[in-house]
Amino acid sequence: MCSNFEAIKREQADWVRENFNCELPLENWREEVYPTYATPFIWREGNQVRCDLAHFGLVPAWANDKPRFGTKTYNARSETVADKPSYRQAWKQRQFGLAIMQSFYEPCYETGKAIRWRIKRADATPIAAACIWERTIDRASGEIHFSFSMLTINATSHPVMKRFHAPEDEKRSNVVLNDSAYLPWLEANQEQARTLLKLAPDDFLQSEAAPREALTKKMHRSQFEMYCCRKVIKKYILKRGENFKRGLSLFNVIYSYRPRLMIWTPHTPKVAVIRCSNLRVLVLYCNRKISSFNNLS
Repeated sequence: MCSNFEAIKREQADWVRENFNCELPLENWREEVYPTYATPFIWREGNQVRCDLAHFGLVPAWANDKPRFGTKTYNARSETVADKPSYRQAWKQRQFGLAIMQSFYEPCYETGKAIRWRIKRADATPIAAACIWERTIDRASGEIHFSFSMLTINATSHPVMKRFHAPEDEKRSNVVLNDSAYLPWLEANQEQARTLLKLAPDDFLQSEAAPREALTKKMHRSQFEMYCCRKVIKKYILKRGENFKRGLSLFNVIYSYRPRLMIWTPHTPKVAVIRCSNLRVLVLYCNRKISSFNNLS
């Protein structure tokens, strides 16, 4: 499954025009995409193919916690997409789209620990991955929330994709479409879509090691925040015997508070006793004791 990819570059505008007869969005987007990030996305509105920014992680209309809901729905299993509450409406309405990217990343455990690897097309052209999408309107603010999930399939037999994920996990892959399948996917009904959900040909993809860069002061703010939040949760909560799910829930809450939370460095003095039920203490502590990312730059 894919939770991190390299977004398409503006230099690929001609490729977008050639394949979809539309333009890349005018707004800027991040080079590396993680769940909830906005990135260029191909979809159909009526008879017109469009490319707009959409958030990675599908958010259905009924979701209560829309800003964080996409952290759980960035991949949709093709075997159950028609039945799962988060995805079935998009599948029923034939809301098929394409996430366009330079490459995507998966963890490889062949050395005994997780090493990030990059997967890209052998011909170095951009990738278009099969997705479903949802567009909802906030009744209070009128804001449109556009989001998507990548569809995944079993990859046990694929020479490239079977190498990734933990040994005990099922081998899964997103659906990398051939050039000739782009428009058929966007126009497909459910039965036709099923026939397009298949693994890429054996020689279509290639992979290479792409370890994450060491933390530096130039690290992207959101990546730095995510790293620090994970470190605190792992070191000061999970190791204190707190229930894993409660600890993870607190991590999500802390991360959602990041505009207000002064983040900490890996060299932070020890955090006082933290309990999952007392987020306010943690926020106050960090605001009082820890310097902001801006001070590191």
